[in-house]
Amino acid sequence: WVLTQLHADGQIRTLVPTAPVTLQFQRGDGTYIGSSGCNYYNGVYFVSGGRLTFKFKSVTQVACVGPIMSQEVTYLNTMQHVRNFELSDRSLTLRNNSDEVILIFAAA
Repeated sequence: WVLTQLHADGQIRTLVPTAPVTLQFQRGDGTYIGSSGCNYYNGVYFVSGGRLTFKFKSVTQVACVGPIMSQEVTYLNTMQHVRNFELSDRSLTLRNNSDEVILIFAAA
């Protein structure tokens, strides 16, 4: 999945086009991996009905230029608020506990 929308503090953030954010679910073991635009991250995900939560394991520690680093920090912080999901053919919409859209991904 490739991030197409990032919502933070009630606003849609402009994504840095040269720093794609990705998310890949590993079905067999309930883990996920991805690129946060600068660094790589991974962890464990839990699904129950329409509920989804992420637990981080690690994030690499490469420093990047301002806008990319800012996007990465906002994205990783937003991931911690995911509680619900909607899946369609070509998109994955993630929502917080208040059912507000916080992340939208397109199929890669």
